[in-house]
Amino acid sequence: MKKLLLSFFILSGTMLFAQNPIPNPGFENWSSGDPDGWDTPNIFTLTPITQSGDVHGGASAARLEVLDDDGSAYPPIMNTNSISISQNYQVFSFYSKTNLIGGDALIASVILKKNGTPVSVNNFSVTSNTNVYTQRSYTLSYFQPVSGVANELELQIGISGALIFPTVGSNALIDDLSISGNLVTGVREEVKITDALLGNPQPNPSSGLTLLPFTLSSKTKVVMELMSLDGKKLKEVLNEELEPGRYKAECAVEDLPEGLYLIKLSADGKSLYTKLIVQ
Repeated sequence: MKKLLLSFFILSGTMLFAQNPIPNPGFENWSSGDPDGWDTPNIFTLTPITQSGDVHGGASAARLEVLDDDGSAYPPIMNTNSISISQNYQVFSFYSKTNLIGGDALIASVILKKNGTPVSVNNFSVTSNTNVYTQRSYTLSYFQPVSGVANELELQIGISGALIFPTVGSNALIDDLSISGNLVTGVREEVKITDALLGNPQPNPSSGLTLLPFTLSSKTKVVMELMSLDGKKLKEVLNEELEPGRYKAECAVEDLPEGLYLIKLSADGKSLYTKLIVQ
């Protein structure tokens, strides 16, 4: 078997990183009831995103609450437009206080793109309740091999239901977002296979049965999922404990609309992603 070639390395702490590119990361600035730099679903009397004086730092934070819209849940979801960047960030973090009901989750989606094509898609969730501000910090995963330096960043934050719709009354406070670190591409280094690996789907593009190759270095629980680009799980391909070795999971995609999808492999305490085109 060929040795794995990693197309990146981590720069040491002496590297000077760019400033936090997230707009209005502390939610200090608001205009017409909306946080500057963010799109919200606020309309007329339905305002699930509001300014709060209960803060981690500064003078204000963002409060998200699931509202009752004539008997239906009206969820709080806010997102940025495309943010220009010039590096592959490594760590996303924020502070939050949560009062979630019925299995709801505070969710955050971080997508980095190069010329419109995703190079990193990450979805994080907070399900525990805290009455004090708690820092949440997550390491970003990239498609392998890393295909270049990202030049676009998109963020989405909201409250999601355990099944489909969230529960009216679920709420959260969020403050002081940041994204930092730098994963630099272009240097190749030979290393031994010591972690789980996820290969390219075969065939790709596909319109029927697709084989999803992966390699395990140790006995571990493996969960493989087919997901939409916004992080919604569409199919569970695999969920079992496997011995070390090379495998090919099967996934039928003929029932899916044409488009770009993600394959997520969770093993060895890590999550790996690859892209699948259905046509």
